[in-house]
Amino acid sequence: MTKDLELRLVVEFPDIFRDYGGDMRTTCMHWGFSHDDGWFSLVRAYCQKLEAVRRATGIATVARQVKEKWGALVFYQDRYYPAEMPDVEKKHWEGILDDLENQLSDESRSTCEVCGERGAARQKGHWHKTVCPPDAALLGFSDPDQGEAEPHSP
Repeated sequence: MTKDLELRLVVEFPDIFRDYGGDMRTTCMHWGFSHDDGWFSLVRAYCQKLEAVRRATGIATVARQVKEKWGALVFYQDRYYPAEMPDVEKKHWEGILDDLENQLSDESRSTCEVCGERGAARQKGHWHKTVCPPDAALLGFSDPDQGEAEPHSP
């Protein structure tokens, strides 16, 4: 993702991205976000949900790594629960937060990583990427059961 978009997220969600640019020995956020711009809106909407949960419950989330993996968006994180929260309530919220994380991943599998339009899983050699048809053609990705895509001539 471009540095400009990364910084917009860091400024809007400073607690979630408190380790952005931090020491590479302690966080993968040292390298920033490892995906293209098309998923910016997905990450932002997810962080808005995490912030709403934090305001309602005190459960804090800190991003450890945000990246593309096998054509899907993954958001590795640590969660911090209030000390006074009963275990049964923690378990309840853990399930809700896990569901939100799964929804994020599912949404990314149908959203072009490059432009944010509707996309699908495509392949180029051993690389997987979720992209729309125009970006797939531009980047040389094809449907997994078809062969390699022919690159577009400008």
